[in-house]
Amino acid sequence: EDVKAISKEIHNLLPGTRTLGPSPLSAQTDSTVIARYLKTDYQRDIATRYQLPADDSGDGPDDLVLQVSQSLFHSGKFSRKAKGLLQVESTGKLYLHPEDAARRGIGEGDTVKVSNRLGEVVTPVGLRERIPQGVAMFPEHFDEEVRRLLSYSVDSETQVPYYKVARVRVEKVEGT
Repeated sequence: EDVKAISKEIHNLLPGTRTLGPSPLSAQTDSTVIARYLKTDYQRDIATRYQLPADDSGDGPDDLVLQVSQSLFHSGKFSRKAKGLLQVESTGKLYLHPEDAARRGIGEGDTVKVSNRLGEVVTPVGLRERIPQGVAMFPEHFDEEVRRLLSYSVDSETQVPYYKVARVRVEKVEGT
């Protein structure tokens, strides 16, 4: 009883805390809706949503999918001002799977040209086993130059813009 009274007093004094704690009613999931979606709409969604736009399809077997994504060491553009985080990761690098890099004659720390029909960028390379083969990853916290390579598309159903994936060619810059 005392705990409830204290909680009530806190909730009355601090209005933002009224939503804290367990929900009085648990959410109920309608399994028939889920089953219907999995049998019909799911296949259509997978086929249309999770692919590169038609105008980004590469024209060569050496093309990679450039993915701009978050770095483990940064949480946004302002984290680039933290000295400790900059000691861990101070600039953007294009991360490749070692086998993709080896096929192109690229090693750790080499400089590469990343290009597509929208432009080109020169950047250093890092090799990571955890990057899937066929993918080139660049941290979004340092993506000012790389953004020029990304096309902007809008999901036809949700009308949500998507601009973090593009097909690119990666070539070693000679002399590095």
